[in-house]
Amino acid sequence: MRSSNNRNLERGSVESALSLIPTTAFFLLIIQLMLSGSWQLLDKIDISNAVNRSALFSKEPGEPTLYALDSKRGIVQKVLALPGGGEIITYSSTLDIPLITSLSGQAIKMKSEGIAIRE
Repeated sequence: MRSSNNRNLERGSVESALSLIPTTAFFLLIIQLMLSGSWQLLDKIDISNAVNRSALFSKEPGEPTLYALDSKRGIVQKVLALPGGGEIITYSSTLDIPLITSLSGQAIKMKSEGIAIRE
C-alpha cells in the first residue's frame, strides 16, 4: 500500500517539473522583451542628446560635430543645407541589444534616428 502512495507523489512532482520548463522559457522571453524596450529608450535618449549637442555646439555651419556615443554602435551623421539658410542634422545609429537567452533567435539589432534643425 505504501508503494502506491509514493508513486502518486512522484508522479505529481514530475508533472510539476515539466510545467516549469515552458514557464521558465516564457519568463526569459518576457525579460528579453523588457530589456529590448529599455535599451531602445536609452538609445533614443542618447541619439537625441547627440543631435542637440551637434546643433548647438558645432563650430561652423556645415561641419559635423564628432560626438562619441559608443564604440559598439554604427553611427551615421548627415548635415544637409536648407535653401533659405540653416541646416538639418540627422543621426542614425545601429546597436546590438544584449541577449539573455538564445530562445529569441539571432542577435537583435535596433536602429534609432534623430533630427535637429539649426537656423
